[in-house]
Amino acid sequence: MLNDKSQFERILIIISLLLKKMIRLLAIGLLLIQMLHLSGSMLVLVGFQLNRIYIIQNLCENRFVPEKKCQGSCHLKKELDKQQKNQSSSESRLQEVMEVNYVLQDNHPLAPRPETLIDMLFPLVESPQPEDIYLPVWVPPPSV
Repeated sequence: MLNDKSQFERILIIISLLLKKMIRLLAIGLLLIQMLHLSGSMLVLVGFQLNRIYIIQNLCENRFVPEKKCQGSCHLKKELDKQQKNQSSSESRLQEVMEVNYVLQDNHPLAPRPETLIDMLFPLVESPQPEDIYLPVWVPPPSV
């Protein structure tokens, strides 16, 4: 009996350690994702520097006009503009989601209010009406 209890405690300790590690990994992963999202233009600049020769030779709009000496900056400008547009659209989407969440808060006057406890617990299930419960069969009353 004592052995079973100690094994159970060991299992609980192992599970709690695994959960702590999983939470730590999840937090680190979310932090990295957030950092990548915030440094989008930085990634564009790094990609430009890494592929500068290819961009100058193949993607530059002014590669056939040597007197402009663009050196791929036109392509970099296009990529940065595209990144800025994507970031602004995601920020506007985030703003819309935040506004919807604010309206759905309990203290907001436009928030939907559940009328009963059943509506609050089961918001998607319609409560049956009395005519839905019984079958539409007419049975004569019993005779005496």
